[in-house]
Amino acid sequence: GTPNVYTVWSPLGNVSYEMGGLAICLGSHRFETLKQSYGSKDSDRDGLGHYTDDPLVITEKFGGQWATTQFQAGDVLIFGMFLMHCSLENTTNQYRISVDARYQSAYEKVDERWSGKKPKGHFK
Repeated sequence: GTPNVYTVWSPLGNVSYEMGGLAICLGSHRFETLKQSYGSKDSDRDGLGHYTDDPLVITEKFGGQWATTQFQAGDVLIFGMFLMHCSLENTTNQYRISVDARYQSAYEKVDERWSGKKPKGHFK
């Protein structure tokens, strides 16, 4: 599909720092070396999952700064597919529930795995 995909993330309830909301690496959408390597890979074709379990690897290797905040129900965070992001650890005994949706222009190429009457999704 197209690389012009946007994620819309929104918590369905309030998310304190302890509940571990979303964090983004400021400026990471401009890390050209990362975009040309990891950013050009496909999870199915190349057998990739996530980049790292330690978000500090990103800032130590490429720069940038991690940012987060406490979120309120209904907040919305919109970002492109090249912005490095992660979910922080929930250290409470409460559920943290959020909605994560992807959007693209109707004029852009569609990823066949996610469209049609019976989309195949990720390969198994």
